[in-house]
Amino acid sequence: MSQEKNPFFSDDEYNENLAVPHADGKSSKEEEKSPIEKTFDTANDCRKFETEFFWQRGTYYWAFILASFTAHFACMGNFFDGEPISFCDIKNLPVFSLLALAVTAFFCFFFSYAWVIVNKGSKFWQENWEKHIGNLEEKTVGHLFNVVMNENNTEECSPNIFSCKSYRYSVARMTQVTALVLMGASFLLFCFYIVILCDKFLPFLWIAIIGIVVILIYMSHFLYSKPPRKGKGKKTASWYKTF
Repeated sequence: MSQEKNPFFSDDEYNENLAVPHADGKSSKEEEKSPIEKTFDTANDCRKFETEFFWQRGTYYWAFILASFTAHFACMGNFFDGEPISFCDIKNLPVFSLLALAVTAFFCFFFSYAWVIVNKGSKFWQENWEKHIGNLEEKTVGHLFNVVMNENNTEECSPNIFSCKSYRYSVARMTQVTALVLMGASFLLFCFYIVILCDKFLPFLWIAIIGIVVILIYMSHFLYSKPPRKGKGKKTASWYKTF
């Protein structure tokens, strides 16, 4: 019985498992790129591709989120004719009006939730290619991507938001935080209408709503490409093979 190969491996075993011929960076002709240089260029192109798509996907979901919030506040403005609104006014709305507000609030939450998941997926693949580059760059361009400006140099960098100097903030992480805040705010807005509906009209609606929320939460565990289940070092290895 043949023994299964372990798909997980560490950074020290990177070159061996990448299966790039002549990984020493040498080429038979000086004018031609070596296999390791071609692999580096491919990884760099993939990283640029993922970075571009990170922002394109963000714009795509921003459009849906903006449309959902616009629909929500348009409904509210239509129901109250632009007059000042109080909690009692909302509670006294007809059931169909409350349902319309709850549905639009749910779409605000759903698209914000989807944006959070997409951000995490995009960031994973971006970091995946950055890690490839980190392992390949020493044999091609040296430590170009690992040598960065010193953010502690106050003459060039400053964390002060009122300063025009740059600083090493994570733009992708800030996008993720924005998505999480939007998701949390829209979820609270959705729950606000559900509480009113359950208290006033539909006491059994809670069961359906809890079911929807549980499904959305657990969806995130089924929307990713799962690594192999068997193999040594599953939780500690830096890489795994899909072939």
